Amino acid sequence: MKERVMIFEEGRIHWYDPNDIYYLQGNGSYTLITLSNGRSIKVSRNMKYVKSQMLGKCTQFFSVHKSWIINLNIIDYMYFYESKNWKLHLQNGFEIPVSRNIYQKLLFLHKPAPKSKSIQRKKSIN
Repeated sequence: MKERVMIFEEGRIHWYDPNDIYYLQGNGSYTLITLSNGRSIKVSRNMKYVKSQMLGKCTQFFSVHKSWIINLNIIDYMYFYESKNWKLHLQNGFEIPVSRNIYQKLLFLHKPAPKSKSIQRKKSIN
């Protein structure tokens, strides 16, 4: 069965493909979920609750700041701005701040896999 995310919205339960969810922004007692089609859903649950429900079930989501969770698959690039601050630029053009404590974990997640030893060896010419 395909992985789906359950979201309560205005008295209804909706199931979304995780790839259709771009990012979540916490704001007090509610969370704003932005979808790939540009639509935003306001959920009457705080970020702590939403984080506990999503991060354990969907591996492509990552908390980059106390009020932001992003889909790792839509990161375009990360850049340094101002004094010791980082931002993510997403494929839809939106930019999200990255916590100082989190950016190194984010770099580790996107670290390329090491090449196998058989590929690294140079062929010897006799």
